[in-house]
Amino acid sequence: MFDLQAFLQAESRRSLGEAIRQTFGSSLGTRSFLLVGGAPARSGRISPIVVAADFPQSVMAQLHANPLCENIPFMNEWLKHERPICQQLDKMHARAVSPAVNQMRRQGCHSLAGHGCFDLRGSSAIFLLLVDLPDSQMSNAAPLLQLALPLIQASLGTMRYRSRMKYYEEKSALSAREAEVLKYVRHGMTNKEISSTMGLSFSTIKNHMAKIARKLGVKNRAASVAAASSNNLLASNFGESTIAPR
Repeated sequence: MFDLQAFLQAESRRSLGEAIRQTFGSSLGTRSFLLVGGAPARSGRISPIVVAADFPQSVMAQLHANPLCENIPFMNEWLKHERPICQQLDKMHARAVSPAVNQMRRQGCHSLAGHGCFDLRGSSAIFLLLVDLPDSQMSNAAPLLQLALPLIQASLGTMRYRSRMKYYEEKSALSAREAEVLKYVRHGMTNKEISSTMGLSFSTIKNHMAKIARKLGVKNRAASVAAASSNNLLASNFGESTIAPR
Protein backbone atom coordinates (compact mmCIF):
# COMPACT_ATOMS: atom_id res chain seq x y z
CA MET A 1 0.00 0.00 0.00
CA PHE A 2 1.34 3.43 -0.91
CA ASP A 3 1.84 5.87 1.98
CA LEU A 4 0.77 9.04 0.20
CA GLN A 5 0.14 10.83 3.50
CA ALA A 6 3.90 11.25 3.78
CA PHE A 7 3.70 13.97 1.13
CA LEU A 8 1.19 16.02 3.10
CA GLN A 9 3.19 15.58 6.31
CA ALA A 10 6.41 16.94 4.75
CA GLU A 11 7.44 20.21 6.42
CA SER A 12 10.41 21.09 4.20
CA ARG A 13 11.75 20.40 0.73
CA ARG A 14 14.23 18.00 2.24
CA SER A 15 11.53 15.93 3.93
CA LEU A 16 9.43 16.08 0.76
CA GLY A 17 12.37 14.71 -1.22
CA GLU A 18 12.73 11.91 1.31
CA ALA A 19 9.01 11.12 1.00
CA ILE A 20 9.34 10.93 -2.79
CA ARG A 21 12.38 8.69 -2.51
CA GLN A 22 10.68 6.37 -0.03
CA THR A 23 7.38 6.19 -1.89
CA PHE A 24 8.62 5.73 -5.43
CA GLY A 25 11.81 3.92 -4.50
CA SER A 26 10.18 1.40 -2.20
CA SER A 27 6.94 0.96 -4.15
CA LEU A 28 8.18 1.08 -7.73
CA GLY A 29 11.92 0.52 -7.40
CA THR A 30 12.78 3.70 -9.29
CA ARG A 31 16.48 4.55 -9.12
CA SER A 32 16.37 8.33 -9.11
CA PHE A 33 14.01 11.30 -9.43
CA LEU A 34 13.78 15.01 -10.19
CA LEU A 35 10.97 17.35 -9.10
CA VAL A 36 10.91 20.73 -10.85
CA GLY A 37 8.50 23.64 -10.77
CA GLY A 38 7.81 27.00 -12.34
CA ALA A 39 5.67 28.71 -14.95
CA PRO A 40 6.22 26.63 -18.10
CA ALA A 41 2.99 27.65 -19.83
CA ARG A 42 3.88 31.33 -19.69
CA SER A 43 7.65 31.63 -19.97
CA GLY A 44 9.07 28.15 -20.24
CA ARG A 45 11.27 28.72 -17.21
CA ILE A 46 11.52 25.96 -14.65
CA SER A 47 13.78 25.22 -11.67
CA PRO A 48 14.64 22.23 -9.46
CA ILE A 49 12.68 21.76 -6.26
CA VAL A 50 14.14 18.49 -5.00
CA VAL A 51 16.45 16.06 -6.76
CA ALA A 52 17.95 12.70 -5.88
CA ALA A 53 21.69 12.70 -5.27
CA ASP A 54 22.30 10.22 -8.09
CA PHE A 55 20.19 11.99 -10.72
CA PRO A 56 22.24 12.37 -13.97
CA GLN A 57 24.37 15.46 -13.45
CA SER A 58 24.59 16.27 -17.15
CA VAL A 59 20.86 16.96 -17.25
CA MET A 60 21.10 19.05 -14.06
CA ALA A 61 23.95 21.07 -15.56
CA GLN A 62 21.84 21.84 -18.62
CA LEU A 63 18.91 22.81 -16.46
CA HIS A 64 20.94 25.22 -14.35
CA ALA A 65 22.58 26.75 -17.41
CA ASN A 66 19.36 27.18 -19.38
CA PRO A 67 16.27 26.47 -17.24
CA LEU A 68 13.78 25.77 -20.02
CA CYS A 69 11.24 22.99 -20.38
CA GLU A 70 13.04 21.22 -23.21
CA ASN A 71 15.92 20.44 -20.84
CA ILE A 72 13.61 18.27 -18.71
CA PRO A 73 12.90 14.90 -20.36
CA PHE A 74 9.24 14.46 -21.33
CA MET A 75 8.09 17.75 -19.81
CA ASN A 76 7.13 19.27 -23.15
CA GLU A 77 5.23 16.09 -23.98
CA TRP A 78 3.40 16.26 -20.67
CA LEU A 79 2.47 19.92 -21.23
CA LYS A 80 0.82 18.95 -24.51
CA HIS A 81 -1.26 16.08 -23.12
CA GLU A 82 -1.19 16.48 -19.29
CA ARG A 83 -1.15 12.77 -18.62
CA PRO A 84 1.50 10.43 -17.14
CA ILE A 85 4.27 9.33 -19.49
CA CYS A 86 6.09 6.01 -19.07
CA GLN A 87 8.66 4.99 -21.65
CA GLN A 88 11.40 2.41 -22.11
CA LEU A 89 14.20 4.38 -23.69
CA ASP A 90 15.83 1.52 -25.60
CA LYS A 91 12.61 1.11 -27.60
CA MET A 92 12.48 4.76 -28.71
CA HIS A 93 14.09 6.05 -31.88
CA ALA A 94 16.73 8.72 -31.26
CA ARG A 95 15.05 11.16 -33.65
CA ALA A 96 11.73 10.83 -31.86
CA VAL A 97 12.91 12.14 -28.50
CA SER A 98 14.46 15.31 -27.14
CA PRO A 99 18.23 15.80 -26.75
CA ALA A 100 17.82 15.52 -22.98
CA VAL A 101 16.24 12.07 -23.31
CA ASN A 102 18.99 10.93 -25.67
CA GLN A 103 21.57 12.23 -23.21
CA MET A 104 20.01 10.25 -20.38
CA ARG A 105 19.96 7.16 -22.58
CA ARG A 106 23.67 7.62 -23.26
CA GLN A 107 24.20 7.83 -19.50
CA GLY A 108 22.73 4.37 -19.07
CA CYS A 109 19.12 5.23 -18.19
CA HIS A 110 16.75 2.51 -19.41
CA SER A 111 13.31 3.95 -18.60
CA LEU A 112 11.64 7.21 -17.60
CA ALA A 113 8.26 8.04 -16.13
CA GLY A 114 6.88 11.49 -15.53
CA HIS A 115 3.76 13.42 -14.62
CA GLY A 116 2.88 16.94 -13.55
CA CYS A 117 0.25 19.07 -11.87
CA PHE A 118 -0.86 22.68 -12.34
CA ASP A 119 -1.83 24.89 -9.43
CA LEU A 120 -5.39 26.16 -9.06
CA ARG A 121 -4.66 29.24 -11.16
CA GLY A 122 -3.15 27.14 -13.92
CA SER A 123 -0.10 29.39 -14.11
CA SER A 124 2.50 27.33 -12.25
CA ALA A 125 3.23 23.63 -12.54
CA ILE A 126 5.34 20.94 -10.97
CA PHE A 127 6.74 17.95 -12.88
CA LEU A 128 8.13 14.76 -11.34
CA LEU A 129 10.50 12.62 -13.38
CA LEU A 130 11.34 9.07 -12.28
CA VAL A 131 14.39 7.27 -13.62
CA ASP A 132 14.81 3.55 -14.31
CA LEU A 133 11.63 1.83 -13.20
CA PRO A 134 11.70 -1.99 -13.44
CA ASP A 135 9.72 -3.27 -16.42
CA SER A 136 7.33 -5.03 -14.05
CA GLN A 137 6.40 -1.71 -12.43
CA MET A 138 5.85 0.41 -15.56
CA SER A 139 2.09 -0.18 -15.50
CA ASN A 140 1.88 0.86 -11.83
CA ALA A 141 3.73 4.16 -12.30
CA ALA A 142 0.95 6.09 -14.05
CA PRO A 143 -1.80 5.63 -11.40
CA LEU A 144 0.63 6.30 -8.56
CA LEU A 145 1.88 9.48 -10.23
CA GLN A 146 -1.70 10.64 -10.80
CA LEU A 147 -2.50 10.17 -7.12
CA ALA A 148 0.73 11.63 -5.80
CA LEU A 149 1.22 14.83 -7.81
CA PRO A 150 -1.76 16.81 -6.41
CA LEU A 151 -0.62 15.91 -2.89
CA ILE A 152 2.94 17.04 -3.65
CA GLN A 153 1.56 20.29 -5.08
CA ALA A 154 -0.54 20.78 -1.94
CA SER A 155 2.48 20.10 0.26
CA LEU A 156 4.55 22.71 -1.57
CA GLY A 157 1.67 25.19 -1.27
CA THR A 158 1.54 24.63 2.50
CA MET A 159 5.30 25.20 2.74
CA ARG A 160 5.01 28.48 0.81
CA TYR A 161 2.14 29.59 3.07
CA ARG A 162 4.10 28.81 6.23
CA SER A 163 7.14 30.64 4.85
CA ARG A 164 5.07 33.74 4.04
CA MET A 165 3.40 33.69 7.46
CA LYS A 166 6.78 33.42 9.18
CA TYR A 167 8.09 36.32 7.09
CA TYR A 168 5.11 38.54 7.95
CA GLU A 169 5.26 37.58 11.62
CA GLU A 170 8.95 38.45 11.78
CA LYS A 171 8.37 41.66 9.86
CA SER A 172 5.51 42.73 12.11
CA ALA A 173 7.25 41.86 15.39
CA LEU A 174 8.32 44.90 17.40
CA SER A 175 11.99 45.40 18.12
CA ALA A 176 13.06 45.82 21.74
CA ARG A 177 13.47 49.59 21.21
CA GLU A 178 10.04 49.91 19.56
CA ALA A 179 8.43 47.97 22.42
CA GLU A 180 10.14 50.30 24.89
CA VAL A 181 8.84 53.38 23.09
CA LEU A 182 5.33 51.96 22.96
CA LYS A 183 5.34 51.12 26.66
CA TYR A 184 6.11 54.74 27.43
CA VAL A 185 3.24 55.72 25.13
CA ARG A 186 0.99 53.36 27.07
CA HIS A 187 1.88 55.30 30.23
CA GLY A 188 0.63 58.48 28.57
CA MET A 189 3.96 60.11 27.72
CA THR A 190 4.34 62.41 24.73
CA ASN A 191 7.02 61.95 22.08
CA LYS A 192 8.97 64.84 23.60
CA GLU A 193 8.90 63.24 27.05
CA ILE A 194 9.91 59.86 25.64
CA SER A 195 12.75 61.54 23.73
CA SER A 196 14.06 63.09 26.95
CA THR A 197 13.67 59.87 28.97
CA MET A 198 15.37 57.63 26.42
CA GLY A 199 18.06 60.10 25.38
CA LEU A 200 16.99 59.97 21.74
CA SER A 201 16.10 62.78 19.36
CA PHE A 202 12.50 63.82 18.90
CA SER A 203 12.62 62.81 15.19
CA THR A 204 13.92 59.34 16.13
CA ILE A 205 10.94 58.79 18.42
CA LYS A 206 8.59 59.96 15.65
CA ASN A 207 10.22 57.50 13.26
CA HIS A 208 9.80 54.68 15.79
CA MET A 209 6.12 55.51 16.16
CA ALA A 210 5.63 55.55 12.39
CA LYS A 211 7.32 52.14 12.04
CA ILE A 212 5.23 50.72 14.87
CA ALA A 213 2.00 51.91 13.22
CA ARG A 214 3.03 50.39 9.86
CA LYS A 215 3.93 47.04 11.41
CA LEU A 216 0.67 46.86 13.33
CA GLY A 217 -1.46 48.17 10.47
CA VAL A 218 -2.95 51.05 12.46
CA LYS A 219 -2.99 54.85 12.15
CA ASN A 220 -2.60 56.41 15.61
CA ARG A 221 -0.96 56.03 19.01
CA ALA A 222 -3.96 54.64 20.87
CA ALA A 223 -4.56 52.00 18.19
CA SER A 224 -0.86 51.06 18.27
CA VAL A 225 -0.99 50.42 22.02
CA ALA A 226 -4.24 48.46 21.72
CA ALA A 227 -2.99 46.31 18.84
CA ALA A 228 0.35 45.58 20.52
CA SER A 229 -1.32 44.70 23.81
CA SER A 230 -3.91 42.41 22.22
CA ASN A 231 -1.16 40.54 20.37
CA ASN A 232 1.10 40.35 23.44
CA LEU A 233 3.85 42.26 21.60
CA LEU A 234 4.75 44.31 24.67
CA ALA A 235 5.69 41.24 26.71
CA SER A 236 9.38 41.61 25.84
CA ASN A 237 12.61 41.50 27.82
CA PHE A 238 12.37 45.24 28.29
CA GLY A 239 10.02 44.78 31.22
CA GLU A 240 7.60 47.32 32.62
CA SER A 241 8.51 50.98 32.57
CA THR A 242 9.54 52.55 35.84
CA ILE A 243 7.72 55.75 34.83
CA ALA A 244 4.61 56.19 36.93
CA PRO A 245 1.43 56.28 34.83
CA ARG A 246 -0.35 59.60 34.64
